[in-house]
Amino acid sequence: MTFASTSSGFSTAAESLKVRTWQLGPGQPTLVMDQFSAEDFHMVVDDRADVHVNSMDGRFYLGWFPLSRPGAAWFMDGWRFEPVSRLPGSKTMSVAPHPALGGALYPNPQLNPSTPNQGALPAYWVGPRHLAGDDGCLYDVVADTLAGFGWTSLTTVRGRRELDESLEDRQVLRSTVLHISPDARRWAQWTLSDEPFHLGGLPIAWQISARSDASKSLADWSAYFTSGIPGEAIADFLLTLDVCGEPTDAAASPETVLDAASVHGWLRDADQPHAAAMHPTFTSRLGLGELPPLIQDADPCALILEGDVPGVAGWQAWAELGAGAPCLWAASFSSSVPHGLVAAFASSLSSTAPVLRRVLPESSRDRLLCAPAC
Repeated sequence: MTFASTSSGFSTAAESLKVRTWQLGPGQPTLVMDQFSAEDFHMVVDDRADVHVNSMDGRFYLGWFPLSRPGAAWFMDGWRFEPVSRLPGSKTMSVAPHPALGGALYPNPQLNPSTPNQGALPAYWVGPRHLAGDDGCLYDVVADTLAGFGWTSLTTVRGRRELDESLEDRQVLRSTVLHISPDARRWAQWTLSDEPFHLGGLPIAWQISARSDASKSLADWSAYFTSGIPGEAIADFLLTLDVCGEPTDAAASPETVLDAASVHGWLRDADQPHAAAMHPTFTSRLGLGELPPLIQDADPCALILEGDVPGVAGWQAWAELGAGAPCLWAASFSSSVPHGLVAAFASSLSSTAPVLRRVLPESSRDRLLCAPAC
């Protein structure tokens, strides 16, 4: 039985007018995720089990956040939908309701060495690279690299602000930027502004992940980089990741990583000649050993930490000016990261070629060689 109204364009059925019962509670997110086809949408599950779905053309984003982040009581768990827009000629996508978000992602945009209007900040060619810092623009260096590869980017925002709300009621806006490769098997996430965990006492800035098949929900491996790492080293890691056919190919051996650093003058550790290398000044080190907690990997052994049983081995790199001194930067690669990719990072990090800098790190400034970039 069908009822038709006197106004044109409207009709309904008796079944639609019945009282309905709705299930309370979160339900199953798969009921929603199953509506998105792999041909038209990318889906990524990050290390916090948050699910990100975006359309191939970058105009639609849907996120599932099952749990609020510790200490982030301002964000309710559940779904978040945002219309995403791309401006002609732009390199990144921004969430339309939050046009001012970019300033929070990169607090000192005027420090970008590629910007010609830098009268107050002279540029220098600086070495050694592993102590040269990130020039205060680690996000821009990596994001510009990914944009050059044709990776899609989108911004997720946690929190909300009203124009007339009082200061004490104002919520904290936190965000991440997710970059996804065209084949959806590689992605990089900027997490510095969203309460990341720490390595060597420093917050994670970039997390890079890959999977063997785009239909898989979880990453096969992840690599983590703190602030302070030279952006050139992360960019070279990403370049190798982007051009490799199989992002999970483990054909190379650990010797490949050590050789990449040794060719630039780094010394192999006398106690671990097949697992570690360091700069001759002992300020930076690269080693294969047990990984710290929270490093995500598809290897089931990475989740088993019982008693005195050692965890899985993976590559780590860090810089410190002396024994017991604070870390200048740190990087960790989960156990399944191909050695060939780590070798690309090690080769760039240990390179003797100088890098362009306008902002020199205070901690290692006295150990740097600088020449004006005329």
